[in-house]
Amino acid sequence: MRGIVLPIVTALSVVGSAAAQGGGPSVTLHVGDDPARRCYRLAMAGTATDRALQTCDAAIAAQAEAPRRRNLIASFANRGTIHYLAGRYAEAAGDFTRAVDAGGDTAVVHTNKGLAYEQLGREEPSYDALARAAYERALRLNPDYALARARLGELGKPRRERSPLRRRVIA
Repeated sequence: MRGIVLPIVTALSVVGSAAAQGGGPSVTLHVGDDPARRCYRLAMAGTATDRALQTCDAAIAAQAEAPRRRNLIASFANRGTIHYLAGRYAEAAGDFTRAVDAGGDTAVVHTNKGLAYEQLGREEPSYDALARAAYERALRLNPDYALARARLGELGKPRRERSPLRRRVIA
């Protein structure tokens, strides 16, 4: 699925193109109105509210107990998206890490994690090393992933010369 290129990539991209992004499983979202689907819709709408986070928490809890855990990776990535949109970058990085740990080792998820760390690096430059590592992992998984390559290039510039990070997601 393609849309406007913006800073973080939602789980639909994780779900729909994980294999195309270089490694990682392809996960299918349920069609319907289960908590995972509602979590995805809220993330795609840019809804950064406590209710949106509670919806994603419910999706994660339900999937953690499910035998196949089909949407766990997507729900962690979607909750990370919601945290990112709310300016809670440490929580976003944590959720993107949980998505990787759950099996979402994709260029998309690592790029999202890098973007969250890069935002944290505005206040604490040591986070730039974590952002760099995330972008480098994304590029090892998919050497052609333009957003990871562009942001990695920005990290090589002095902070005041870097292009700004945007706040919306890819649809």
